[in-house]
Amino acid sequence: MSDKRVAIIFLSLIFGMIAGWLEEISSILYIPFINAIDPAILTFLISLLIILIMISISDNFILGISSILAYFTSYIVVKVILLQKSFTSVFTIDRVATLSVILFFSLIEVIFVDYYKVLQSRYKSKLNSIRLRNDIAFPVVVLLLSIVLSSIFVLLDQNIFFLALPFNNIYIFLFAVLLLSIFSMNEISGFFIGFFSLSVYFLLLSLISVDFNLSKISRDSRIVYTIYLFYSTLFAISSFLISRSSRLFIKGILSIRRIEMPQSETEKQITQTKTVDSEQGKS
Repeated sequence: MSDKRVAIIFLSLIFGMIAGWLEEISSILYIPFINAIDPAILTFLISLLIILIMISISDNFILGISSILAYFTSYIVVKVILLQKSFTSVFTIDRVATLSVILFFSLIEVIFVDYYKVLQSRYKSKLNSIRLRNDIAFPVVVLLLSIVLSSIFVLLDQNIFFLALPFNNIYIFLFAVLLLSIFSMNEISGFFIGFFSLSVYFLLLSLISVDFNLSKISRDSRIVYTIYLFYSTLFAISSFLISRSSRLFIKGILSIRRIEMPQSETEKQITQTKTVDSEQGKS
């Protein structure tokens, strides 16, 4: 096993333990600034980001899967052994929902990135020389759609509470935004989708809580808004990585078609030449 692989797995183990430990400690300590942070949401965003980064720098599918398992294992073990928690208290409904979302999108990124790297090693310079067309209209439409999606989810959250689901509704929203980032197939648009969608989501919830009266916003509220911007930035980097993996996957598919198309046309020309030669020989 190479030094890079050992380092990735080791870092996944360390980050998993730190995330699991800080989530529990931050919920116990009474510090005004820390209490303004939601430990569950922050841990979810950090875990998603760390796992996606580890996958993006991995060499292959097996290493990507290993980094995911290492992070999850250390995250759970530090709670069960070091923090002396039972498995039932660790696997709450909210935590199962968050781990499911992280696992789903991390597996998607593993498949997308590994597919492109396999093609890259097979075709080498041919694949790197191909450039996809960048159409700015589609990313802008997707960005606007993400803002509309944020508004819709806020309205649903305020009115029907997503039919009283047993876990936090924000995870459904983040799942939908990540799916939208995949379909954007562009890193920059993916970053803005993640940033603006979550920012608008938190901003609308805050404005609704004060009946859209800006004069009620206090200095403490500004600290909370700063934390929301921090949340949005973390999530934007994750949506950036998801969009990048989607673009690489689509690029791989389109590149294979472009690479194989000239070969098929050449084969047709050779077949036609052989047919003409055989007909001339018979005559």
